[in-house]
Amino acid sequence: MNIDPILRDIRPIRKEAADAPPPERKKPPKKSKRKIRLPKRLMRPLFILGLAVLILMISVISLQALFEDESGQASFGRLRDLIGTLISTSSDISKLKADGLGFAFNGRGEELIALLKDLQGNVARLDALGVGIISKSTLKTASEGLDALVTFLDKPEEQRLLVLFLNPSEMRPIGGFAGSYGEVALTRGNVGDIKVNDIYYPDRFLAKRIVPPRQLQSVTVDWEARDAAWFFDFPTSARKTMELIEASDIYAKENIHFDGVVALNVRVIEDILALTGPIKLPEYNLTLTKDNFLEEIQKEVEEGKDKKPGENPKRVLSSLTPILVERLNGLDGSDKNALALVLFERVANKDIQFYFEDPKVEDFVRKINWGGEVASPPESGSGDYLAVVNINVAGGKTDARINQVIKLKSEIDSGGRVNNRLTVIRRHFGKDDEAPWYRVKNQNFIKIFTVPGAEL
Repeated sequence: MNIDPILRDIRPIRKEAADAPPPERKKPPKKSKRKIRLPKRLMRPLFILGLAVLILMISVISLQALFEDESGQASFGRLRDLIGTLISTSSDISKLKADGLGFAFNGRGEELIALLKDLQGNVARLDALGVGIISKSTLKTASEGLDALVTFLDKPEEQRLLVLFLNPSEMRPIGGFAGSYGEVALTRGNVGDIKVNDIYYPDRFLAKRIVPPRQLQSVTVDWEARDAAWFFDFPTSARKTMELIEASDIYAKENIHFDGVVALNVRVIEDILALTGPIKLPEYNLTLTKDNFLEEIQKEVEEGKDKKPGENPKRVLSSLTPILVERLNGLDGSDKNALALVLFERVANKDIQFYFEDPKVEDFVRKINWGGEVASPPESGSGDYLAVVNINVAGGKTDARINQVIKLKSEIDSGGRVNNRLTVIRRHFGKDDEAPWYRVKNQNFIKIFTVPGAEL
């Protein structure tokens, strides 16, 4: 038996009710939606937190997949080792950025070396785990770099570095005239005194007589340390500069030798001043900033208080150096990170170049392209290469007032031969400058480097 479950209203329908239109059905009032607005200051942190959680989830899933054994079960022992090693590596890198400079300049070199060795061990463990998260080539490069650095620092005997301060206002093949140089002594990771001097000083005591390159013979009869960086290939220029400085009686009498050369362009100092802020030198009545450093130092050297016979006109740099080092030590964490990025950028741009006598260290420097050597042509013989190298020969500091445009037009003929037309336009806009070292005649010797076999 079927039972209709619907209840029906069996009351009779009134006529007027039947004829009347059905009453409008009132819609229930809408509930007002309450909008939740977060303060703007919380939006960015919450977004970063959410992104971090998402990355962490993806990373854990990926790591689990990477460590699955043949049966498909995740090897959590290896996963634990990897996470522990990554955390330890990250901690070492953070400590190196935060305290590495302080260790070197505050007599804590042993701690610096120990930290580098610990990082070296962590990189080796990551390589042994072989998980594929970090490429083998990256780990190998990091391992070789740490090995080279530890080898150089962890020696019982004193290491000496020659630091060349390059001034692009007087252009030379390695990036500028090395008018000043510094001596840095290193003993097991500890930086000793830093001496800064005029490059002309050791030349006064150089008994060795060498005929200079032909282009220099019109301005000097001897080839001395100030003109040693004549070669576009930085290792060659570095070795020649070391040779002529070491030959000076100042160093030869004490049998002092240098273990490497670091060349710093003035742009590096300007970047550092941008982080440290202005530096005051009361004895010179100077306040040096990123924007005025080169001009003010140039003026002080050319006509300042130390521009006297027998005096060191570059003494102002000796006064600046310890203050600059102290300021670098006092940088906070974010500024130290910024410093590291700036220095890497300057190395990539060849504003910082390195040469070392130790073969292991020098091989690594060349491998990562930090050595400033002339590029070698590819073994296949294909490809092209061009370098326009300017050499200021007794032309004052006029390169700071030179506008240079280089144009290269290449055409390939029907036989596949490449014909290049090179145009170099130089304009001297400092002829009316107040400072005489900017308005003198710009005497420039140009070298053109290209691929072997090219017909000029």
